[in-house]
Amino acid sequence: MARHSSPPFDPAGKVAVVTGAAGGIGAALVRALCAQGASVVVATDLDADHTAAVAEVLDAEAPSTRVVGTGLD
Repeated sequence: MARHSSPPFDPAGKVAVVTGAAGGIGAALVRALCAQGASVVVATDLDADHTAAVAEVLDAEAPSTRVVGTGLD
């Protein structure tokens, strides 16, 4: 039986939007995407100040990419 699969996803040079990234699993996902060259928008409907602070920390960890925080409603 033939196996069909998609080519591996390469996030380098792309922009990802991660919701819930102000917490543990989401922040880990942002770090992984940045490590592969993606820029990331951290989005949440909760505490906008906390989201901005988390995005700032993550952005500082990944100087070759960009991480920004924004609120959703």
